[in-house]
Formats: sequence, structure tokens, C-alpha cells
Amino acid sequence: MRSSSRQLRGEHSLAATAGVASFLRSGAQSNCPSTELSGFKVFRSIVVLAAAGALSLGLTACIAEPSPGPDPAAPSASPAATSTLTDPIAELTNKDSDFYVGESVTPHIHHEGSGPTTLDVARPEAFVTELKFFVTCAPASHFTVTMEKFYSGQCSTKDLSSSGSIPLPAGKDPLSVSIDVPKGVHFWLVAIPIQ
Repeated sequence: MRSSSRQLRGEHSLAATAGVASFLRSGAQSNCPSTELSGFKVFRSIVVLAAAGALSLGLTACIAEPSPGPDPAAPSASPAATSTLTDPIAELTNKDSDFYVGESVTPHIHHEGSGPTTLDVARPEAFVTELKFFVTCAPASHFTVTMEKFYSGQCSTKDLSSSGSIPLPAGKDPLSVSIDVPKGVHFWLVAIPIQ
């Protein structure tokens, strides 16, 4: 009788261990509370099992998963400032806007970013002689756009009055276009082709 009792307890213990392993494999960790701690997601879970009329407590260890570090291109402007940042296309296609150019605009460059940025873009069709640039940014700042030649001005969340055109440099493909804004300034850069 004692040996069958021991065998029964051993079977319950194995079943409980298998149950815990199955529970954890099935993704139970995804239901665990998580916190961000020094670049790692830490999961805490407590598993309570009752086996053969006895309560047995099993605690799983904290499991650390590496999470991606901070994105160096991520904007550091305040959430309120970036949430009000307008994509210039919205203003260029809005009939009530002072900057309306048409119901549909096909930009050659349509880029959202943060801080000083350089883009390599394909040269537009042969009939295009220049690109007209529009910039919005948050917080309001000074900017410079360069494509061999440059223009600069002030940008803000919605105002496109500092738009400017730059002639296409001869024979360059791809084109190197850069926008210089202070680190942490979030921006939209749009360029439309001009014949």
C-alpha cells in the first residue's frame, strides 16, 4: 500500500510538473504583468496547483527578454507637440488651406523623421527641373534643406510659408537630400516635382 501511495504521489507530482510546463509553453507568460526595467521586459508569474488534495505552490523565476534599445531616430519632442504635427500633404490638398495646390499631390519625397537626416532619392523624370520643399516640425525650429544648393527657414507644426524650390543638380542619381534640424525636433519633409 505504501509503495502504491508513493507511486500515486509521484504520478501527481509528474502530472503537476507537466501541467506547469504546458501552462508556461501555452503562452501564460503573455498574461503576466510586465514592467520595463533597464531595457528588459520582466515577467512575473505565480502558479498555484492543487494535487491529490494537497496545495502546492510553484513560483516561476523572473524571465528577462531583451527588448530593443531606444531608437536613435525617435523624436524627443513632447507627445503633445508631435500629435499636432501636420503632414504637409494634408495642407497641400485641403481646399480651405492657404497652401492648397490640388486635390491630389504626388510627392517625390514624403518623409517623417527626427533630427538631422540625409536621404538618397531616385532622380525624378527628365522633364522635372526642380523640387519644391515643404517642412513642418515640432517644436517650432529653424531648418535647412540641402540638395547641393540649399534653402532655410523657420518651421512649425502646420505653417508651410517657409517652402522653397531647389533646382535639380546635373546628372546626380540618386539625389542626396538632407534636412538639418536640431536633434530631437520631429519633422515632415515633402518635395513635389516642378516642370
